[in-house]
Amino acid sequence: EFKSYTSAGKLVPDSLVVAMVAERLAKPDCGSGFLLDGFPRTVGQAEALEAWLLERDIPLDVVLNLSVPDELLAERAEGRRFCDSCKASFHIKFAVPKTENTCDHCGHVGLSQRDDDKAEVVQLRIGEYNEKTSPLIGFFKNRNLLKEVDGVGELPVVESRLRDALGSVS
Repeated sequence: EFKSYTSAGKLVPDSLVVAMVAERLAKPDCGSGFLLDGFPRTVGQAEALEAWLLERDIPLDVVLNLSVPDELLAERAEGRRFCDSCKASFHIKFAVPKTENTCDHCGHVGLSQRDDDKAEVVQLRIGEYNEKTSPLIGFFKNRNLLKEVDGVGELPVVESRLRDALGSVS
């Protein structure tokens, strides 16, 4: 059910996502903390998360927003490739395999692109983000939880920015 939405570039309904996240956060390994990536994606999901955490007296320490221009997001997503055999990841510009269309790890010939990384679907996803997810910036800013992180640059640089933002969380 989840995949039918994502493959079409649509956001998964809040009720389904919230139920999946709540089930996962209730597991014992989340008892001492957790990091959510890509959730919440709507104000409704954020409100449901807030209520769930409040019921359990679990504080929300920080929300990070990686700021990246839409054009770069599209380039990153549309260029992703993976090996059908070992699932290793590549990128046609940023992590090019040594031999074209061949996995550096297992030698399999034929790298694939996920359906949701095709240009038309990526543009739908970006539109959905701008319409439904970007309001979360104000939602979490109003709660003094938001930290903006510049997501443009080489991976080690962006990772350092993320660590710095998380390092200031007590």
